[in-house]
Amino acid sequence: MKAKPSVLILAGGLGTRLRAAYAEGPKVLAPINGKPFLFYILNELKKQGFHHVILSLGYKSECVISFLEKFNSDGMEISYYVEEQPLGTLGAISFAANQAKKSELIVLNGDTWLDVNYTDFLQTVDKTKDEIGMVLVHVEDSTRYGNVTIDTNNYVTNFYEKSLTGSSGLINGGSYYIKGKVLERLKQYQQGSFETDYLQIYKKNRIKTYITDGNFIDIGTPTSFSQVQKLFQEWFI
Repeated sequence: MKAKPSVLILAGGLGTRLRAAYAEGPKVLAPINGKPFLFYILNELKKQGFHHVILSLGYKSECVISFLEKFNSDGMEISYYVEEQPLGTLGAISFAANQAKKSELIVLNGDTWLDVNYTDFLQTVDKTKDEIGMVLVHVEDSTRYGNVTIDTNNYVTNFYEKSLTGSSGLINGGSYYIKGKVLERLKQYQQGSFETDYLQIYKKNRIKTYITDGNFIDIGTPTSFSQVQKLFQEWFI
């Protein structure tokens, strides 16, 4: 089995929606049953065999750095960089692409828990010649997220903005597998949104999707933050 790619964790957000429940630091350090949310993400990545993680930091970065200095990485290499000003997901990916161990990169959000078998995800994309893979999640209510539509071969056909209908459907899980020429091309970007400035254009080519039925939890609101406390208490006992 080939070595897994480097992982970029997007961890520079301000977390304004969560302030009512947690205002002391960045979202990735929001305490879930006494441990920072980032603790669970890093341990899951270790469990799935990843060896190199890069974090893009911004708001209260010193708090995250302090946590990383104490975290037991068990040999997993963890690096980070601090954005002096928000660069968006494109800027973060550009930086990480230049730091990655090989011409492949996994990208995930630091404020989202996503149950996905990354080995299966990587293999699904690697079986094709496609250079962008995206994890999709089926949800009963897509009001907060907007929908993604796909064809019979699981390629993206369109992205739709958030709606007020609350319909079920597939949503972007916020985790990507980027490689090859696409990753090289992304190195030139200084800032911007990967989702709106790049994927909306690239969808005309081929974005391979991987659908998971696992849990998808965005801790970005006080309500979801409360929900994840209960769920993690059941899962990590």
